[in-house]
Amino acid sequence: MRLSKRLKEICDMVPSCDTLTDIGTDHAFVPITAVSRGKAKRGRACDIEKGPLERAKANVKKEGLAGRIECLLSDGLSSVDVSCDDVIVITGMGGENIRDIIDASLQKAENAKALVLGPQRHPERLLSFLLENGFEIDEERELIDREKNYILIRTHFGGLK
Repeated sequence: MRLSKRLKEICDMVPSCDTLTDIGTDHAFVPITAVSRGKAKRGRACDIEKGPLERAKANVKKEGLAGRIECLLSDGLSSVDVSCDDVIVITGMGGENIRDIIDASLQKAENAKALVLGPQRHPERLLSFLLENGFEIDEERELIDREKNYILIRTHFGGLK
């Protein structure tokens, strides 16, 4: 499995965790990489669309990780339980969409050890929301992959609103 520069950076930003949940997984490369490299004991590959979820299932099976990575049809975090040692990854969509996913399941996001976010548009709106809701920014990275600029953010809930 070959990762793009952007996906490599996302995986590098994931801290060690019990379960990595990838929202909008598309192909499950992030949970596959995290579990294969020992960063996560288990993974969840979640998507709102059946087509991408089928691709994810095929990739998980191909990598021999069907027993460790669960593939879920889920609208954001709605079908997911999150513990304090879990990491949530939400990338590949606009900052407003990421904001709305977090806002719809704010308590789950607050319970997570970390969130790794990759807004493709309007990162400033996502950052404002995070800061207004008590999240602390642990790391920001900017990169260029395939002639496109990306911003990646690792954050966690700091407890103050």
